[in-house]
Amino acid sequence: MFRRLAWVTALAFSCSSCLEAGLIAMSSQIEGECYQDLSVTVIDDRTGGKVCDARVTLLNSDGETEVLEDCYQASLLEGRYRLRASMPGRKAATTFLEVPDLSACKPSTSTVMLTIPP
Repeated sequence: MFRRLAWVTALAFSCSSCLEAGLIAMSSQIEGECYQDLSVTVIDDRTGGKVCDARVTLLNSDGETEVLEDCYQASLLEGRYRLRASMPGRKAATTFLEVPDLSACKPSTSTVMLTIPP
């Protein structure tokens, strides 16, 4: 499952101000899962510059696919993932990620750079 943190953030905007803090704390405890944040940078090999109009997908080991937006950010659970960046008329750039055991719940961010070939 992807972006459960986004759900908790969305909850904050839908709650009344008096209950907001308590509901967010309660939902975080119910979730009880740790995440590793992922930041992806996509480079166009033709220009050498960073692009934010590539299609970036993340496929987890359960076969669930997520399209990354917001210039490619995600929060990941423990597991294996295939990360793919593509642009129309170009070859795709692909890499594989493994998020290790997160039982210690130490927040971290992994940064991945993918270069789309000409």
